[in-house]
Amino acid sequence: LATLKYNESEGRALEKLLEQMKDILDSGEDIVDRFFQVDNQFHDMVSQMGKNPLADKISRVVRTLTHAMRYETVSKMINSGRSEELLEAHRKLYETLKNRDLNNLQGVVRDSYFGEALQGREEIG
Repeated sequence: LATLKYNESEGRALEKLLEQMKDILDSGEDIVDRFFQVDNQFHDMVSQMGKNPLADKISRVVRTLTHAMRYETVSKMINSGRSEELLEAHRKLYETLKNRDLNNLQGVVRDSYFGEALQGREEIG
């Protein structure tokens, strides 16, 4: 939905969040907590960009229910030296939205750390 309803104003706000993520990773101070906070803002923005209140609400509920798992993933990636990969996954999602590239959307998720997390859950189930 966000891809279909992307607009430049919201895109600039999303880009600013990406810049904040990079600045946080470069700062070396309280990185995990600060990054996770901006990560949540980033995904809230993507959810809101779809202009579908029900989908936005569902997305927020899912993020609330998966808070601990998502925090752990961000923490592990940053603390294991994979912070650039974490940032790049968000950058690719932003570019996919900006370019309205629906064909690339599944590949971006599948090829990122998001895909790893999903694959790990499928193997467990």
